[in-house]
Amino acid sequence: MLDTGTDPDWISQRFLEELNLKTSKEEFKKHNGKEFRNFQGETFKASGIVELLITSNEFEGVKARKKWFLVARSSTFKIILGKKTIKEEKLLTYVPRETSGDAANVGIQEKPTKSKLYFFICRRLL
Repeated sequence: MLDTGTDPDWISQRFLEELNLKTSKEEFKKHNGKEFRNFQGETFKASGIVELLITSNEFEGVKARKKWFLVARSSTFKIILGKKTIKEEKLLTYVPRETSGDAANVGIQEKPTKSKLYFFICRRLL
């Protein structure tokens, strides 16, 4: 999973145990005590850190990288790649496009909901 809302990469405690991996106590000293927010906005602290070798066809050049992953004790995910890795590995890129003359002509047969109106307005502004 990619998450631009967090800088570090994450692995769940459950998935770490499934892989039978051990955390690095020495490396964790650099991150211990820092607070983060989960998807519900609640604060929590990482419970450890582990270095993983990950591979992806999306990586430029060599297809494998060693990355440090903070451990999330209770989570709903297995692995998250954070903003730092996303930027470093150029996993998401923004390419500006020419929008002059771009328009959406929509015929509405019913009263649109607020979300539909928002979509139409945003699309028009692009």
